Amino acid sequence: MVTWYKGKSVSGLEAIIDENEHTAVKKMLLKGFTPKSVATYESKINQVTLEFIDQVEKRGDFDAGEWFVYYFADMMNDVAFSAKPGFMEHGTYVDGSLHITKVITKMWARVHAIPTVMSWLSWTMGYMVGLNWNIVRLGRECLNARLERPDAEKVDLLNLYIEAGRLRPDMISPERVFGMTLSTIIGGSDITAFTVTYGLSEIVKNQGVLDNIENEMKQASKAQELSYPPTLKELAKLPYLNAVIKESLRLAAPVQFNLDRVTPSDGLEMSGTYVPGGTTVGCVPAVINHDKSVFGSDVDVFRPEQWIEAPHESHNRMDRGLMTFGMGKHLCIGQHFAIAQMRKIMATLLMHFKVC
Repeated sequence: MVTWYKGKSVSGLEAIIDENEHTAVKKMLLKGFTPKSVATYESKINQVTLEFIDQVEKRGDFDAGEWFVYYFADMMNDVAFSAKPGFMEHGTYVDGSLHITKVITKMWARVHAIPTVMSWLSWTMGYMVGLNWNIVRLGRECLNARLERPDAEKVDLLNLYIEAGRLRPDMISPERVFGMTLSTIIGGSDITAFTVTYGLSEIVKNQGVLDNIENEMKQASKAQELSYPPTLKELAKLPYLNAVIKESLRLAAPVQFNLDRVTPSDGLEMSGTYVPGGTTVGCVPAVINHDKSVFGSDVDVFRPEQWIEAPHESHNRMDRGLMTFGMGKHLCIGQHFAIAQMRKIMATLLMHFKVC
């Protein structure tokens, strides 16, 4: 996707077409997206998570689909540039920002395969939205302030992007820093919220799944291996919770359009058919995640147990076949953030509230 803001390209990592440039830029950023690096944001994640719990207690009934978007949007803004737009505080979209995000993601799905149209629509939307989009305004203000007055003490992705820009200004301009920050927020809010909403709905609908996950957490708490709020290190050791998250990612893959690739110059044989070199091909992650040869005949059934019961070889094959975050060198750079946040909010909710 190519994004525009006030007539200038502000594309993020996902829009870099040149393979060498993509590899070089991603290599500079990867250190900020490892599981170890994600753990440095745990205090931010805890703060936003406990704010969510507090809001749920105050409000009683709430629309989970909407509120998880508020949660992840506030979270990713804080992670991106240490500032929150206050969606949870106000209990609404605040100037329609998240509605615009939904419009953008729908646009991606419908016209991503037509680059010319995609670029034109992105430019038009960027021009029309301008400073009226709160997320854009907040991001631009934070970027300008940080460029004028560097603050190395801030633990956020903006510092990572700015530092990468200083090292390679030819590849990472201030506009690209801005674009990468925005794509981090958009990719990490609405999309992740969808997966969590689906996962929790399946837990509530399946008594056996609910019993298993609650028993696992109770046993861990009794053994003093699970605190409140639970730490990311503790949650990584809960096999059933992580199986639930993997199964949610498999069945609720938010990317419903092709992940395009270009065949090598000498062509490629795919499923017995020769495809000439230079041909754009693609697969839909949601379809791959329903491959019966990988995930069994009951691919439409929410069954976390398969991630625990499967023999080692089958488990590895399922891991390789899970395409929700993509594959290879174009694997989603933010996957560890997404998984950490999903673990945190799902476990904290189930520990704090009684499901009945």
